[in-house]
Amino acid sequence: MIEEARAHHADSGQDPWEALGSPDDFASGVADAYPVELSRRDTQGKTPRDHMRDGLFVAAFLGLPVAVFGGVVVGSWTLPVTVAGLTGSVLAALAAVSTQVPGAVRAAGRPRLAPWTFAIFAVLVIAAATAFTGLPRTRVGELPVLALLAVSLGAMWLLTREPSGRRSDVDQLADDGRIGGKLGVPDGGDRLSGNAGDQLLGGAGDGGAGDRSLEGASEQGVEGAGDQFLEGADDQRLEGAGRQGFGAEGAEAWFSRLRALLVGRFDVPPRRADELVEQARAHVAASGARPRDEFGSPAGYARELAEAEPARQGPWWRGDTAELVISVVITGWIVVISVDAAVNGQWWLAALGVLCLLGIGPQAWRRVRK
Repeated sequence: MIEEARAHHADSGQDPWEALGSPDDFASGVADAYPVELSRRDTQGKTPRDHMRDGLFVAAFLGLPVAVFGGVVVGSWTLPVTVAGLTGSVLAALAAVSTQVPGAVRAAGRPRLAPWTFAIFAVLVIAAATAFTGLPRTRVGELPVLALLAVSLGAMWLLTREPSGRRSDVDQLADDGRIGGKLGVPDGGDRLSGNAGDQLLGGAGDGGAGDRSLEGASEQGVEGAGDQFLEGADDQRLEGAGRQGFGAEGAEAWFSRLRALLVGRFDVPPRRADELVEQARAHVAASGARPRDEFGSPAGYARELAEAEPARQGPWWRGDTAELVISVVITGWIVVISVDAAVNGQWWLAALGVLCLLGIGPQAWRRVRK
């Protein structure tokens, strides 16, 4: 943050006291922004965009063994490119990316849709297998091994660094008026005076509502462009309904979004999420205010509620049973490949399989014993 503040000062050409405000005001503005950023991340600390970048990283990583072992098998520095191989490889890469779609959809606050997205992975796997085995093996060109390695390594490097076009957090805070000349008490002054206790259910007073109003207003300013393809429709629907007044449609959209975020992004058990939503609904009915005015953004309020919950319930595919099944399947597959390679005299492949088993075998055995 300090380095971003220096860069912001250098770019603006202003005195730091004018561009960033006093040190106390700058620290306060940064601290206020962190809850907004945290409300965009799930219990794994990821946004939907982060999950998709993980999928792209897996696809890029697969290019490394394909290049190395493919070159060893063909005994050349170039790999033959066939219709079947090219089509199947593209579909396999898409399948690797799709493994992260359920997590991205869940982080976007769509827990009911997330399990169904595994169908994308299944379809792509079947399509890739069909392409590898059924399409013509007509040779259409050659691919240099070093080129494939360079592309894979370059893609992995790009996916592990921040985009150069991303605006710094300090720049965003300045635009939001949290630091610099615009920093100060907003209209309605004492709206920032609520304490932490008032922000929870049953004690949401004017101060807590004001804090959340400020948080909700700035939340859209920090939303990543990569997340909007998953979250934009719900946010726009909520904003549109909110501008229409105190109608039931706007309130119901807010409550529905709150429940979806509690379950999907913050892993609150569904039954407990229903209870929390009903409590919020009763509070709003008693006060006569709009949910957004009373609690702020659904994401920010869902994070507050989730932090007070002792028990979390993640999706089944992140559970111990799913991890055990995956470990056993992968271990069994490596055993079959290694035995087949030894029978056919491919000792290098058999040795590679043994090394993999030594690496993941003990972990799989520990999971089985548990």
